[in-house]
Amino acid sequence: MSLLSMGAGEPRSLTGPPGAESALFTPDGQSILVQAREAEKRAIHRVDFGTGSSTPVFEVEGPVVGSRRGAPWAISPDGARLAIQDVDGAVSAWPLSGGAASPLIRLIAHEKLLRWDRADSLLVGALDRRTGFVDRVNLSTGARTRLHEINMLDEAGVLFDPFLVVSQDGRAYAYSSSRFLNSLYLVSGLR
Repeated sequence: MSLLSMGAGEPRSLTGPPGAESALFTPDGQSILVQAREAEKRAIHRVDFGTGSSTPVFEVEGPVVGSRRGAPWAISPDGARLAIQDVDGAVSAWPLSGGAASPLIRLIAHEKLLRWDRADSLLVGALDRRTGFVDRVNLSTGARTRLHEINMLDEAGVLFDPFLVVSQDGRAYAYSSSRFLNSLYLVSGLR
């Protein structure tokens, strides 16, 4: 695993756990949380930038939502808790200092956890081959606010579920998808 500089500088090697699938920067910028698959569970490790070493934090048993880019998860703005979505749509908060998880919300079908944008709200969304949305969900009341309606500009050739990301404040979003396009030709006069 390597840490690349946004400007000039050499890549730094970091020691991550085997089976690493995705990583998330902590709000203080001093470490990353790495999610690693170990059989039917996910292990969360903290990789410290100062030492470059990896420390196990906790394990999540049972199936969690997977995708081509890892499972949906989000860190609280204070860096104290990690929200993880399971296959049934339940999102739980795991204390990074240790202890049991506590339930946060339950998402509806096809929704994914995108970001923990404020102490009291999560950003969630869904995007299929044509349309989607981004909502802010208040954790105290469960109230939803629609931030974005998404209509793909060109859905031609979209093969896989598009990947949706949102900015920390929820004001901007981006998506990407794999496309497969062909050309069809009409040939006449062949013998």
